[in-house]
Amino acid sequence: MRTCIFCAAKADSREHIFADWINELIAATQFDALTVDIEDGQIARSRSYPTKQAAGQRAKIVCEACNHGWMSDLEGEVKPILSPLILGQASTLNTVQQLLAATWAVKTAMVGETIQYSRNTFSQDDRDLMLREQRPPLRAHVAVAAYALDAPNATRYMRGLGEVRRDGAPLTDLYTHTIQIAHDAPRK
Repeated sequence: MRTCIFCAAKADSREHIFADWINELIAATQFDALTVDIEDGQIARSRSYPTKQAAGQRAKIVCEACNHGWMSDLEGEVKPILSPLILGQASTLNTVQQLLAATWAVKTAMVGETIQYSRNTFSQDDRDLMLREQRPPLRAHVAVAAYALDAPNATRYMRGLGEVRRDGAPLTDLYTHTIQIAHDAPRK
C-alpha cells in the first residue's frame, strides 16, 4: 500500500503533476509531452509521449485530505497569479504572490519527482515542512522566466542531478527541477 508523500496516510487520491486548470489555458489539443532525467550533466532518461491534455499525467501518491485540502487551496490561490505568466502577459508579483508561486513550484516538483523517478531529491522533512507550513524549505530556490520556443512541448517536467566540487572534492549535491508550461502564441 502506498502512502501519501506528505502526511503518510493511505495514498487514495490521484494527483496531477500539473493541475487541470492549466489545460484551460493551453489551446493546443494534440502535442507531445516530455520528461527528462539529467544526471551529472548528461541525459540519463528521456520519454516523449503524445497527449491531448497538457496536464494529464497523474498517480496515486497523495491522500484525499491533502489533495482536496491544502493542495487544492494552493492551486486555487496560485491560478490567478500564474495564469497571466503562462499566457505570456507581463506581470509583477508582490512578495506574497512570489511566495505562493514558489510554494506551488516546489509542491509541483515534489509531486513530479515522485511520479516519475525512483530516487527523490526532496526529503521527507522537506515534505513535512510543506504540509505543516505550506512553504518551500529554505534550501529551495525558485526562479521564474519566460522564453520563446519554435515548437514547444505543452508541459515539461525535468530534473537534473549533479555535484558541486571544490578542489576536486565533493562539496554538495545539486538538484534542479524545471517546470515548463507553454501556450500557443498567436502567429503574426
